[in-house]
Amino acid sequence: TTAAPTTAAPTTAAPTTAAPTTAAPTTAAPTTAAPTTTAPTTAALTTATPTTAVPTTAAPTAAVPTTAAPTTAAPTTAAPTTAAPTTAAPTTAAPTTTAPTTSPVPTGPPTSCAVANPAGLDPSMSIVRTNSSTAYMEYLRTGSRVYNIPLYSSLLMMSLEIRTVSAEGIIFYISDGIEQTDFIGMQMSQGRLMFAFDAGHGALTLTSTKKYNDGKWHRINLLRNARFGQMEIDSSEVLSGSSPGSFVGLSLRRESLYIGGLPAGMEPVRFLTDTERSRPSLQACFRNFVINNFQLNVAQPDASAGTSRCYSRLEPGAGFTGAGHVLLYQSYTPGVNFGIELEFRSFQQTAMLVYYRQKLAPDHIELELRNGVLEFTFNNGPDSVILEHSGSTNFSLCDGQWHHVYISKTGGQANMTVDRQTSVIGLSRYPTLRAVNGNDPLYIGGVPSTLEKADGLPAMDFVGCLRGVTLENSEIGRRPIDFQTTGQVVGNVQTNGCNF
Repeated sequence: TTAAPTTAAPTTAAPTTAAPTTAAPTTAAPTTAAPTTTAPTTAALTTATPTTAVPTTAAPTAAVPTTAAPTTAAPTTAAPTTAAPTTAAPTTAAPTTTAPTTSPVPTGPPTSCAVANPAGLDPSMSIVRTNSSTAYMEYLRTGSRVYNIPLYSSLLMMSLEIRTVSAEGIIFYISDGIEQTDFIGMQMSQGRLMFAFDAGHGALTLTSTKKYNDGKWHRINLLRNARFGQMEIDSSEVLSGSSPGSFVGLSLRRESLYIGGLPAGMEPVRFLTDTERSRPSLQACFRNFVINNFQLNVAQPDASAGTSRCYSRLEPGAGFTGAGHVLLYQSYTPGVNFGIELEFRSFQQTAMLVYYRQKLAPDHIELELRNGVLEFTFNNGPDSVILEHSGSTNFSLCDGQWHHVYISKTGGQANMTVDRQTSVIGLSRYPTLRAVNGNDPLYIGGVPSTLEKADGLPAMDFVGCLRGVTLENSEIGRRPIDFQTTGQVVGNVQTNGCNF
């Protein structure tokens, strides 16, 4: 009998069996939108269909269902608790507000060194001169990147772009093989561009009047038609001429085109002088190399040595590749008073910047990055004094930006200032021992593999840029260092510009 009143109110008592399928929507109509979001929760209620009065309790406006409480009290009370989600449903829409709470990246100091930005790379190749002067890129005529030069050619058109601060070195070279009687090539000589070819009766050589080793990109267009040759640079300087003799066809039987240098043992005797052959590799960036309308991918040679990718900017200073160092002085004595000033830029976490160690005593000086911290160590004899500087924040010294360092050691005390703002001081426990003695090599950017650091660990070669290096001691005073004129390069170091 109570069922009749129940159905009397919503006129749905008969459809109470249909309520599981429609009650939620039907009762949802009054409360509407929120139940649509609680459809998943009402789906759970369909498993509780034995207490079909739940939908009637879903209509909180009818207290009448409490009359059904004796039979379904537990479900009925359970239903309101499940009905609560219907009120919670609007709050469950709040996840849209809670989602953003997980999206922001936590702020705070960096936890590692910055990563080198690949966007800084040019689609070009950088030639890095090695101590053996045999850096080069080789492209095979029959390789996967075939260039379009006939074996016997009377017409040849070429264009390329080059950027360098080097004054000497080969730009490209092709010849007829072992005898190298016929050839075509280009080089940088005293900062000027030289284009030459020889069909067998003598060479035509065209030399620019201007110098182009200014670190800027320059476009070169070359034409050879029989004995006639022309070189155009930046659409502003044009030179032309004709080769002697009657031969008009170049016999280019050798399979390879070389860019930037030549492999060991190959000597272009008709193209380079004896002096030029002693330094054939060119530190430069190349791009847009086109031969008879064929675009050569300079970044993918068939063979190469001493090369690395080229960055979009070239800055003054020296570029260290991690595979070389500079022997600055074969015999050096830091003495009582020692100072060094420099700027460095790197993404490297651990690397050696300056190294000196007496062979037969513990006296030494080291400046290195260790786990992102700049560390200067000196030893006047019995103990080592270590100064550490982490920069403005953790790992801020390996962020790829320029950082200025000044170190001054006077007797048993040393000061290290970073970025001209903060400094640290170190004192020796033995003030009467004032000098770092010895007469041994001083290295910059790394050390030979046969040497180890004072702590017995191997030293890692530096990857990055150095500039503004100045040394100071009692003997030489204060002396700026030019890596092109001072010291010996060992391995891959760019001494006339940095593109790392």
